[in-house]
Amino acid sequence: MDGMRDEKGGRDPDSARGITFSVLVYVIWGAMPAYWRLLGHIVPATILAHRAIWSFVCLGIIIVLTRRMAPVRAALGDKRKLGLLLVASAALLVQWVAYMVAVDTRHLLDLSLGYYIFPLVAALLGRLVLGEAITRRQGIALALAGIGVLAKIIEHRSVPILALVLAVSFSLYGMVKRRIGLEPLSAVFLESLILLPLGLGYAAYAEAAGRGYLSVGDMRSTFLLIGGGVLTALTLVLFAAGARRIPMFLLGLLQYISPTMVLLLGLVVYGEAVATVDWILFGLVWLAILVSTLPGIKAVSGRSGRAGQGRLVDKG
Repeated sequence: MDGMRDEKGGRDPDSARGITFSVLVYVIWGAMPAYWRLLGHIVPATILAHRAIWSFVCLGIIIVLTRRMAPVRAALGDKRKLGLLLVASAALLVQWVAYMVAVDTRHLLDLSLGYYIFPLVAALLGRLVLGEAITRRQGIALALAGIGVLAKIIEHRSVPILALVLAVSFSLYGMVKRRIGLEPLSAVFLESLILLPLGLGYAAYAEAAGRGYLSVGDMRSTFLLIGGGVLTALTLVLFAAGARRIPMFLLGLLQYISPTMVLLLGLVVYGEAVATVDWILFGLVWLAILVSTLPGIKAVSGRSGRAGQGRLVDKG
């Protein structure tokens, strides 16, 4: 692919690093449910509180070490950006809650489905909220996914709420982030700052009520709670680093690594039951993904023989 090569036609090391960062972060995200299951003896609210606290600490250290306080201070003085950051933080919190509920209640298939249909939901919301155009292929993909969800509703007489909440909240989060106009690291640090009071408040309550894990001597749980926040922060940094170095289409294609790993975790490791209608739903969703991404795959493949004609990737 010419977007992965330098001016002389050789492999572009910056793009290669971008692919490495992106694959690594998607693999970590795909394996994270197994990590959170190690904390199954802790109520999800406590896990979320510590996730907010320790991700803020880790991101704060990175911000200081990379000397990026200037854009952070500027954003704090901008009412428009602060308002958008509040909305983004709320959407992120909803996503975290739905995610932890899916893990805690052993609904990894719903978690996987939510992230599979996220790009399609994002396209639909972009059309409804921002007036963005939907291509014919995207329309077909949305219809296929919709048919699958409708079949599941009819068969089980229930809506896959967790999957839809995950997809919608993540889509809203991405939509708002596009409008903030702030570099990714500063944005996620400020989002963690907004969520910090909630995390500190609940953690303090849990400790006072004797249900905390910092004062009872449970070192394993303490380290796992801290590690969850650190992993959250580091994956956000890796994602930002990868997104700067590779085309958005490739970044979007690689994101399917995560829900595929989550699906395999649910099926193979944790033995979640899959009804026939669930296989139909996933089949339609996979077909929808193929329909919506095929033009991009062809376009990228078609450029593979034109190396050295100019770079597609801006290092940023």
